[in-house]
Amino acid sequence: MSETNYPGIDFNGSQCRGFYLYCQFDYQYLICKSEHIPDDPLLGLPLLDVVSNVVFGEQFLNTLHQWKNIDQIESKIYQYFYDDLICHKQYNKEQLIKIIAILLSQRKLLVYQI
Repeated sequence: MSETNYPGIDFNGSQCRGFYLYCQFDYQYLICKSEHIPDDPLLGLPLLDVVSNVVFGEQFLNTLHQWKNIDQIESKIYQYFYDDLICHKQYNKEQLIKIIAILLSQRKLLVYQI
């Protein structure tokens, strides 16, 4: 596990600057808006295979680790992007994954490997 702690990551509300994600193979990722990219020269470039196609984004989000991530991480990412605390309740998990994958393909959300 990485010791990287960026300010504002995994927060709630307007202070949120993104979320840490863990995949099935225990790799750690950072998902954030383009304006919230941490100022870290070692961070590297965003993963282009995740944003290249909606299907790849959906596959990435479907292979997240079930208990290492925050509960209901999909709804938290939706809340973070739209800054809305209520509207995510009208969608189920599959619909939220589809919406987030579209945001990834439009490069409105970016994924970095840490």
